Amino acid sequence: MKSGYANVVSLGLALATLSSTRAATTQPPNTPAVWIAHNMIVDLHDMPKRYGCEDLRDKFRDILLSIGAREDLKVVPYRCYEWSPGVRLQFSLPQVVHDSQLRYADLQAGSGTVRMEPGRPHSLDAADCALMRRVKDTLFAALPVRLVSYRLTCLAPPSRPPAFRMSVQALTATSRSSEQVAIRAGRSTSPPEAPAASQHHG
Repeated sequence: MKSGYANVVSLGLALATLSSTRAATTQPPNTPAVWIAHNMIVDLHDMPKRYGCEDLRDKFRDILLSIGAREDLKVVPYRCYEWSPGVRLQFSLPQVVHDSQLRYADLQAGSGTVRMEPGRPHSLDAADCALMRRVKDTLFAALPVRLVSYRLTCLAPPSRPPAFRMSVQALTATSRSSEQVAIRAGRSTSPPEAPAASQHHG
């Protein structure tokens, strides 16, 4: 076990034959894309503060939405209020398709830079510096996002709260597919199941 870091287990990507590379590349707006389902477990070891289930749910939901996740995502926390909690994540992200894969396109997407800091997104606060360090080293490392810049002063003097700032490049939807319309209307849609499993350790 690596103290102070999270272990992330990625249970695979749906439609794996459409996958190209996990490194994010800049894409113009309205680029044809598909939704790719992700199923992950994030175990957070030796956190400096205890998180309740609602806190973990809100923070991970907001982080995933900010990097372009579809709104029907699921965040299931466990071992809440302990020093080493965890979350199970089920979500879908856009992925660009080309050439013969264009027939699978069900939305349009484009690249953008997302800035994260206390208050952005709303549920993050200055005490989440260590949490964001783990998110950077594990969750973001396993996803098709590119870290642009970051500042993580988690060991700041007690006289002032720890500060963090992080910018990532991510692909986000620029048009709503019929599936997204159904989600907003309250009709259930399920992302495709992942056909294979792979593991990533932090």
